Order: sequence, then structure tokens, then C-alpha cells
Amino acid sequence: MNTAQPRFTRKTATGPFGLMGIALSVGVIAILAIGRSPLVGPLVAGSSAEPTTTQPAAESPSVSAGYTADPAGSSAPAADLNRVLEEAVWVAGDDTTWYVGDLTGAVRPVPFDRPTQMTVADGRVVAWQQDGSEVTAYEVDPRTGTPRRLVTWKSDVIVGAVTLDRNGTALFWHGGRYGIDGGLSRLDLLTGGIEILIAPTHSTERNRNLLFWSMSGEMLYSTTCDMESCSVDTWSAGQGVARFGQDFAPGSASDRLALGYQLGHGGGDHQAARAWQIYDVKTGQISTVAASWISRTSDGFFVDDRTLLLSGVSTDGMTYNIVLVDTETGQETLVLSQPEEENTLHLRRYLANTSIAVVGASDADFTMVGKELSILDLVSGKVSLTRARVGPLGP
Repeated sequence: MNTAQPRFTRKTATGPFGLMGIALSVGVIAILAIGRSPLVGPLVAGSSAEPTTTQPAAESPSVSAGYTADPAGSSAPAADLNRVLEEAVWVAGDDTTWYVGDLTGAVRPVPFDRPTQMTVADGRVVAWQQDGSEVTAYEVDPRTGTPRRLVTWKSDVIVGAVTLDRNGTALFWHGGRYGIDGGLSRLDLLTGGIEILIAPTHSTERNRNLLFWSMSGEMLYSTTCDMESCSVDTWSAGQGVARFGQDFAPGSASDRLALGYQLGHGGGDHQAARAWQIYDVKTGQISTVAASWISRTSDGFFVDDRTLLLSGVSTDGMTYNIVLVDTETGQETLVLSQPEEENTLHLRRYLANTSIAVVGASDADFTMVGKELSILDLVSGKVSLTRARVGPLGP
């Protein structure tokens, strides 16, 4: 890959869809979580032994008012690309109306007749219903939309987030919708035993919101936030529960690093300009990444245990950039640069893959349900004519 200059150009009309924006959106419409897909092709990494940063050219002929889609399509074989799109699972809905689908355009209704919450992580779809203190969890087959009851248990707090471990043997949940810290618990699906990992405080000052796994599926991240700062708790089978030593708002993580930013540095303003940061779980050190291209974060996530895919707006507010970061070598590669305007192709969090990403223009529908999206080849930096499809929903 030629990393000396941006690939092409277009732009954004709305403010950033930051990590807190994502956190606050879940529960009204469940957005997809990242579908962890197999590699389509090799990641182009730096050859230098020393950490390097590829700086953008001050004036590059490749930056223009628009871009030309690549008629050759993605560098991946068609069968491999289709498999990746099938494994990128999303869910959308509210109350009793829910759908599950993938990026091939497949949509399947999920037959619930009671108010339900639903989420997806690592391709596994989990739904839950709460009637008073009784909670029932289901795993939904993303290929058919058929729910399978996992377990029913008693909870004295409202369950706000649920996830399965990678083996499907344990269920973890947050208590804490509607501004309450209801703690974190683990339910063994083999024995039915419940372990309280973090005791509920029932505080209304900071609420539990995000609950997600590291890329390996070994470490669970749980956040507790108010309008000005976030605390992060981690859990793993080997180390138990630990808490970050500093304010941090993560949205994606490996076992060693969490990606996000310090919410307090924006003075409590969720729209404040912030660069991307990574928090080292072992040392507590916070480092800024991709600052040469991004000063206002949009979306970003790990695509494997060491590689970040980041997006956001430049310091001058003129360009929207998508950047790959190798956290081990320090190399940063600008993949796509677009002017900041109405039809900018935003990075969309539908799949984690080191070779391709999904991008789409801004829309009032944050989930992009019912839309066609474009494929961004991370190796060549080209936008493919091959389309990913989310929906359409309805008859």
C-alpha cells in the first residue's frame, strides 16, 4: 500500500457519532455490535522495526471534491467477501418488533410478543425480557430469527445489558438502565449459579451502560458513566475484577488496550473535539493516536488484537479521515480522506476485519437500516462497487 498520501475525498454533514453517542443510543434501537469476521486478505503492515507515522501530504493530487468507485471491486475473492458479509450480524428494533440480519441484505423477524431487549456481540444474538423481578434470556439464531430460551432468573434491579461468553456457558449482565448502577453479575448456564462480580450501588449519579468483550473474548469491559467522566471495570477468569485508575470512555478493546477518550477533557461536552486515545490496562498509561489526522473522533474499533481502524475529522474541520493504526509498531496509515460535506462516507461499525470495512453516507437513521453501504478495501484504499446491504425492513 502506498501510504504517502490519502486515497480520495468526500465529506460529513453532522457531528461525530462518538462513543457516548453510541452508548446513549442503545436501548431505543439496538445497534449492531461488531461482527468479528475472518480475514479476507493480508494486512499491509510497516516493515520498519521502529515505530513510524505516515504523515499526510500537505497538498496531494489524490484529494478531490469526489471519488471514483473501483469497478474491479474488493481485492477479496467473491466467495470470501460474501462469507464475511454473511457473518456480520446486526439487530434492530424496539419493544416487541425486532429483526436480525447480515450485510448481504438478509432480514429475519424475531417472533417476540412481549417487550424485549436485544443485542449482538461476536455474531451471537442475545435477547432478554423482564417482568418485575423475573428475567428470561434467549439466544437468537441469526440465520433464522428463531429464539432459544437459555435461562430464567430473579433480579432485584432492572437488567440493562446482557452478553454471553465465547463458549456460550455463562451469561453476564449489568443492572442499571435509567441511570442506576446495578452492578455486574455472572450466571453459569450449566449450574444455574449466580455470582455477583460487582455489587450494585443503586447510585443515581453514575449508571452502568456499555458491556463488551475484548477481541479475544477473554476480558469483559463494563463502564459506569455520568455526564463528565467514566469509570471502567474489567473482568477475566484469570484476574477477576479490576478498575481503571483514570477516567476513560472506551468503546472497543483488546486484552491489553482500550480505545476511547477521556470524557472529562471535554468539560462534560459530548460534542467537544477529542483525539483518539488508548488506555494500557496493565500500566494505566494513556496515549493519543492518529492525532495527525483526527482531532474530533467519529467511530473506531479494534479489527484484531493489535490493529485499530479509526475515523474522525481533522483539526481544521475540513476533512474526514479513516486511519489504520498498528498499536505494536506505532505505524499509522491513512486509508481514506474525504472533504467534510453532506455525502461523506462514514465508517460503519458492522464488521471487524483487517482487509475491508463498511462505509456509508450520513443519515438520520443511525443504524443505517434499510440502506446500501459501500465496501472500503483497506489494502488498496479504494471504495468498491460491491455493496453491503442492511435491510430493507418492512413488507
